[in-house]
Amino acid sequence: MNPGTEGPARQIWACHTSAHLAVKSHWVIGLLATLGVGSVPVFPSKTDRGTMAFQTLLGPPKTHLAWNPGNPRNRLAYTVYNLTLQRAAPETYEQIGSKPKFWFVEGDDSRRSLFKFGRPGTDEVSAEKAAAEIAELMGLPHATIELAIFTDRLGTISPSFVDKSKGEDLIHGNEILSGRRSGYEKEKVRGQSEHRLDLILEAISELVQPEQRDGELGLFAGYLVLDALICNTDRHHENWGLIRRVGPDGSAAHTLAPTYDHASSLGRELLDERRQEILSGNRIEAYIRKGRGGIFLDSSGKKGENPLELVEKAFVTNPAIYRPWLEKLASLEKQAFSNIIGELPGMSPVAKSFCAALLDTTKSALGRLLV
Repeated sequence: MNPGTEGPARQIWACHTSAHLAVKSHWVIGLLATLGVGSVPVFPSKTDRGTMAFQTLLGPPKTHLAWNPGNPRNRLAYTVYNLTLQRAAPETYEQIGSKPKFWFVEGDDSRRSLFKFGRPGTDEVSAEKAAAEIAELMGLPHATIELAIFTDRLGTISPSFVDKSKGEDLIHGNEILSGRRSGYEKEKVRGQSEHRLDLILEAISELVQPEQRDGELGLFAGYLVLDALICNTDRHHENWGLIRRVGPDGSAAHTLAPTYDHASSLGRELLDERRQEILSGNRIEAYIRKGRGGIFLDSSGKKGENPLELVEKAFVTNPAIYRPWLEKLASLEKQAFSNIIGELPGMSPVAKSFCAALLDTTKSALGRLLV
């Protein structure tokens, strides 16, 4: 499950320090009643950490990046929010802090947001943030990702991209495919060999409005190019979906949901020692091509296709929907990716070097399809 954002404008603080990273105690959270806490009135905390230079951005910015004009390297500074519960008992923090993710509401805003911790010993939080910024760079609609600290642990916040006030809901891929294909096991997330690319594209093609068909199919192709670029191995049938909007007359219209849930990417599971071994041995492409994803090309395999090889093979049979994204990717400078990776908090220099090498390798491989 995951989000995007719509609705009234809100303030985002764009902060930077001499280290190009700031923590702002700005979001105070009322959790949903389903967590046994209930929604409560919330107010901004007045406690800041560090000396900050900041500017106010009004409205929901298209991308939550703060450029530091005083930095000649033109690198990025990210905002990290400090999250607290209003008038919460210590046991509430313990209860919520033990969960891998939870939904909450911010102030009097009825929209929900999802907070997720990364798994210990991984760089999932950094991978999630980087993937969202890379999607933004490519012009792909994506779940908004903010960095935040809760109970002294780093995580991500993602506002819901489903607007219930407009009659919207999110239909995940497993629900879509199980409703169209007899015997489809919608509860089987891993090794679901019926989660095939041809069936996904067929479902999208038939469910969206005819005038939107080409655009929506092309958009999903863009998601697969993003997966190939960042080595996202988690595009299973609950990690894509359609937004269904029911009109006053009861009629339903479907559009592709923004891309979401990219934490399983950029080698997030590796320890630095292993990363260094791969870099030193010049085995980065072998690592990239070893990973298996959640989408199959046929039902005979036990594991999904490698994300990069999925695009390489799919491009041969249907180049038109992939070419615009490959051309967009080819037009992006290497420095743009370095900017995104360079200021990720909590990621080691070795991990950043590994990510840079990975992106450079996948970008080159995808670029060769255009030759």
